[in-house]
Amino acid sequence: MDMLYFYAMGHQADVDVRWARGNIAELLFKPLILQILEKTNASISVTGNSLVKEILLEKGEVTGIVVEDRETGATRVEHADAFVLAVGVTGLKKIVECSPGLKEWSKELRYAASGLKSLDVISTRIWLDKRVMCPFPSNILADFEELEGAGATFFCLDALQDDPWGQGSGSGRGGGNQSLQRGSVIAADFYGASNLLRLTDEEIVRRISKVMLPSAVPAFKSASVIDSWVKRFPNAVTHFAPGSETVRPPQTLADVPNLFIAGDLVRDLDHGSAGLSQERAYVSGLVAGNKVIERFGGGKFHEVLATEEDEPQFAAAVELAKATTGMMSNSPLRALLPP
Repeated sequence: MDMLYFYAMGHQADVDVRWARGNIAELLFKPLILQILEKTNASISVTGNSLVKEILLEKGEVTGIVVEDRETGATRVEHADAFVLAVGVTGLKKIVECSPGLKEWSKELRYAASGLKSLDVISTRIWLDKRVMCPFPSNILADFEELEGAGATFFCLDALQDDPWGQGSGSGRGGGNQSLQRGSVIAADFYGASNLLRLTDEEIVRRISKVMLPSAVPAFKSASVIDSWVKRFPNAVTHFAPGSETVRPPQTLADVPNLFIAGDLVRDLDHGSAGLSQERAYVSGLVAGNKVIERFGGGKFHEVLATEEDEPQFAAAVELAKATTGMMSNSPLRALLPP
């Protein structure tokens, strides 16, 4: 409902999507890490390819984390005054389960680990041999038997990017060979895709290119697939099911005051990004960092930008609804209305 409100009612002009031209780790995370190291004069360390094996607890506070190097299998203990747990539902469940002291002590994390659920996701990219003009660059797929209960979206990347063809090797896609015709590039994602994980890559691409796309935009019937990839992400995203908010953890834990939570799964983030998974996760990370500074001092608070105000017509409708409700609550006619 939060997403429906944001996109369909309060912010209709904000339904836009951008894709990075290449590997996210190389384009975003690597430059971010280098910037962090540069600004701190390498006084901190960033350790990749490592797993948190256990969170150590003593007298209700985290004293350290046991980290395992995935290449060597060696473990070490990292100590700090404060810790931020920035993970999804699957990561949270694993960490709580392998941290018996934390599981026993923290009721909030124990409830979250046992009550929250996650969804399977399938992501695809399809290169076609002809350009198809989509009426809308961002689209939702629904009511197809081929979805088998999943929700799906598809995006016409040639309408969203100036060069969606240059992301591959160029063999068959036109990315490295200007003489090849550059057709449409489609990104289709499936959420709640448990029933689709068993399918072959070829069958998933067939269902998209031969059934769903032509039904949405008939011009796709004459287009052929020249390249594609399919990626599966089991238990990848938070399942925001009715009632799940009661077991989602707060950012500041009442029973473990030096352990802070970040991620789209937190329940008490006072920000307009409710219902927007990636944006909410990003903002919660900024807020978690600010909470650490607020309690322990040092560092510089990061400004958290608010979302745009609701569109005027929607804001006016909300105020009208409030005024009408207020008038009816004070009216003698209310006694005539059903409870």
